[in-house]
Amino acid sequence: MDNADLISNLEYIRLDMCSEWETLPSFGQLPHLKSLYLWNMPKAKRLDYKFHGNDKVSVFPSLEVLSMKGLQVLEDWFDGAGAGAGAAAYDCFFPCLTELFLDNCPNLQELPYLPPKLKNMHIERVGWKAPLNCKQGSNNCCGISKSIPLECLEVLSCSNITYLLQADARLEALRKLRIGGCPNLISLGGLLQVESGIEKSLRELTFRGLESLQFLLPSMERLASLKILRVGRVPQLQQLLHIPASLEEIHLEDLESLQCLPTSLSAISSLKELRLDSIPLLKSLPDLPSSLCSLSLGSLDNLQCLPSSLSAISSLVLLDLDSIPLLKSLPDLPSSLKSLCLHDLDNLHCLPSSLSAISSLKKLDLNRIPLLESLPELTPSLNSLSLCRLDNLQCLPSSLLAISSLNRLEVNSIPLLKSLPELPPALNSLSLCRLNNLVCLPSSLSAISSLKRLNLDSIPLLKSLPHLPSSLKSIIVENCHPELKRYKKVSGSDWHEIAHLPNVRLYCF
Repeated sequence: MDNADLISNLEYIRLDMCSEWETLPSFGQLPHLKSLYLWNMPKAKRLDYKFHGNDKVSVFPSLEVLSMKGLQVLEDWFDGAGAGAGAAAYDCFFPCLTELFLDNCPNLQELPYLPPKLKNMHIERVGWKAPLNCKQGSNNCCGISKSIPLECLEVLSCSNITYLLQADARLEALRKLRIGGCPNLISLGGLLQVESGIEKSLRELTFRGLESLQFLLPSMERLASLKILRVGRVPQLQQLLHIPASLEEIHLEDLESLQCLPTSLSAISSLKELRLDSIPLLKSLPDLPSSLCSLSLGSLDNLQCLPSSLSAISSLVLLDLDSIPLLKSLPDLPSSLKSLCLHDLDNLHCLPSSLSAISSLKKLDLNRIPLLESLPELTPSLNSLSLCRLDNLQCLPSSLLAISSLNRLEVNSIPLLKSLPELPPALNSLSLCRLNNLVCLPSSLSAISSLKRLNLDSIPLLKSLPHLPSSLKSIIVENCHPELKRYKKVSGSDWHEIAHLPNVRLYCF
């Protein structure tokens, strides 16, 4: 491969697990090479830049995709010359490069000037320190423009970087910016300090694992095209004052210093999804926009109530509340809900009566709500019902039978439950687990001709079963009363008939 004349027509090269190579061949002079993948070469220290003796030389003149991964000892790009020295010595690095991927090159201290046609750049686990610079070479081969058509920039797990961009960098076409796992990053450089055009282009912005960052982008409200904002594990972030009115999704998580959300949140008429997780100092929420479709709140240790305006959000279809220990009650819920999940709500005493009137509700999950003593009547539109770890619930509503669309029912860890109401006829899956006081199953079980799966686990007082429907394909009985096991072995008809049906699986432990 050192003889470039013999491989001059190659357009694609991939080297993987070439563990003994220290200096890579002179691929830079191949005139037609478009894609180069250099992976898992633990001894490769640098690229080789031997070129033909042309007056004007371009490094990798046709290369469009460069991917380097697992080059742990790579120190320099070209024969010991740093990026700055290389740029001064040669007219242009990668004049046609559109995609650059660098992963697990911890000793690579410098990156080249961003190529003039670069659109997609992914940097992960690289030891670079200096801010990215858009300045190109020294003469007319690539020009001196500080603006490139970069559309996607991802910087992950780069612990040495402190500044992202040079102050005069221009990324006028940037659509997606993702930065994560850079604990020493303190500034994004000049991303919005000049009229760069990013205000009209940026659509997706993700910051995660930036322990030293105290502020997000300056003048963020100017990002008129931003649709998705994700911020997580930025422990020094105390305020989120201004957010763009164009947002459609906001995800905020692991923000231990954030105390409040901007009141302007209610005016974002395009917002469809809001997710807040692990924000311990957040005590209240502003009014929410009427456009919201999905609301997920989790691990909010000091949140005491939800805004009363929640009931007026006629577009809300998903509501998920998880680990909000101070929440004692819920406001009326919007009639548009399709999925309601309530988990780990230590102080919630009851559910709103409006739950019965939500005719669009398909899924209801209630998990670990220890003070909940009763349920309202359930809407007949339900497809899935899961009731788990409800320590004070004594019975299920009789309206369960009338839910003709219910095909999945799970009842788990409800110690005071002694009996079940009659079951709906459309059940496909029934799971009953850890019911210490349940003594019998409803006789209607035999009439459920759609039942395919039956799971009985840790029901110590259950000694017998009603007739079972022939539609069953899977039966699991585990940790139940010895009488129930003997019933299975000797009583004959039901278990014997079920065990011999085609495709049925019968387990008894």
